[in-house]
Amino acid sequence: MPLKQQTITNRLRSPLYPIQIQLLLKLPDTSKAIGQRNVAMLATLYATGARAQELCDITLKDITLATPSFPTKVRLTGKGTNLE
Repeated sequence: MPLKQQTITNRLRSPLYPIQIQLLLKLPDTSKAIGQRNVAMLATLYATGARAQELCDITLKDITLATPSFPTKVRLTGKGTNLE
């Protein structure tokens, strides 16, 4: 008996509205370090379009802190390509 092939659909997620992003960034308790970390993670995800796993894979060696003449850089690695 042959197996029935399943169809896989690649649906794009609908983008969040700016007000939804603002509300999401207000959720963490920024009076605590973990809340500040969470805001930084959410902002990074939103600003870069990174996947959650790409964010989790960031190490200290992937981060170049800002200087007076250069902004902070974070190297993301995903699906075999490097983005800065």
